[in-house]
Amino acid sequence: MATTTPTTNKRRKVEQKHPLVIAEEITEEDVVDAHELSEDTGLHSSTKAKMYFQWLIYPDFYANYWERKPLHIKRNFPDYYDGWFNRQEIERMLKEHTLAYGEDIDLTKYENETRTTLNPSGTATSKTVRLRFACQWFQPTCPLQVWKHFEDGCSVRLLCPQKFSDKMWKMLSILEEEWGCMAGSNTYLTPKGTQVRPKYCKVHLHVDAAV
Repeated sequence: MATTTPTTNKRRKVEQKHPLVIAEEITEEDVVDAHELSEDTGLHSSTKAKMYFQWLIYPDFYANYWERKPLHIKRNFPDYYDGWFNRQEIERMLKEHTLAYGEDIDLTKYENETRTTLNPSGTATSKTVRLRFACQWFQPTCPLQVWKHFEDGCSVRLLCPQKFSDKMWKMLSILEEEWGCMAGSNTYLTPKGTQVRPKYCKVHLHVDAAV
């Protein structure tokens, strides 16, 4: 009597063939200069997008993982994503722009399974503002509360960093070309020994984590 293999066993074999975690062994010679690629005006936009996405999440993401299950790629190259966004970029944004709490930036803390938003009133900036009063120039510096909260254990969340960062804007514009839809980003700067609130999202996420 003929028998068939249960569907669950087939799924289990597929999952073993395509693991959730891939440790990719690469060397410096293997790394594409994605910054140079993003500036290349000689490539067709769709070609550039495919090459960029291959650099971002290589290897076989579309074939085995897209809309099927999550994938975690562990690289042995700590500098792989360098130069796109870091704490220095946040400091630059605060010096050159005024960010609105709740719209551009949040200060949050996760303790005892509860997330608390600790946004001060006003705006976040370290720009020097020049005011003229009684025919004299004053140059007060706006109080910068972001790093004080960070030192107290708060995560710094930027809700739309591409508004103030050209590199992030270029990255998202290339990904929009590849996916054919809008792309957005959040960035989190989290103090050592803390975490952000766990959550489940109903959208496709690509997460770059820097330690």
